[in-house]
Amino acid sequence: PMMQFELLQELVHYARNHENPHGIKLYFSMQTNATLFTDERVRWIKENDVRVGISVDGNPEQHNKSRPYVNGKGSYHRLVEGIDLLQKYGIRFGILVVLNRHNVSDVQSLIDFLVDNDIHSLKINPIAYLGTGQAAWNEFGLHDHEIIAYFKEFMERIVAQRLLIREANIYTICQHFMSKR
Repeated sequence: PMMQFELLQELVHYARNHENPHGIKLYFSMQTNATLFTDERVRWIKENDVRVGISVDGNPEQHNKSRPYVNGKGSYHRLVEGIDLLQKYGIRFGILVVLNRHNVSDVQSLIDFLVDNDIHSLKINPIAYLGTGQAAWNEFGLHDHEIIAYFKEFMERIVAQRLLIREANIYTICQHFMSKR
């Protein structure tokens, strides 16, 4: 969305100023890698109440392997700068992690990143066998037992460290189980 920032602004303006005869509350949200944030853009996000999700795939090495720039260089440093800008302006955000071959073996580095950046909400999605995930499956793909082991260790560490971190996939599963009581 930040690559088409002016279009994003136009769309939000149009939707907010378009006739809404039923009084439907509009919510705007975007998923981004946070690398193109500037003070001006983040102020606009805050002023327009746009919800933000940030794609993060682990520590610098893991993230840069999973989410390099087109030129092959790492994007982690700009990601952290973008997160810092959101926090500077008091904008709450969540994290989306694509679990893959490069980050599945290091649960604690993700937890450390969350704690270090005061992040309490995330969603971990195992890489899907679609699109670029399918094309690079040999490099990024996971087996089901690896995914289950990661989630288990993640939750055990969160509980053991008494951290207030909510992972949305597990949260949804637990809600489902609790509703069946």
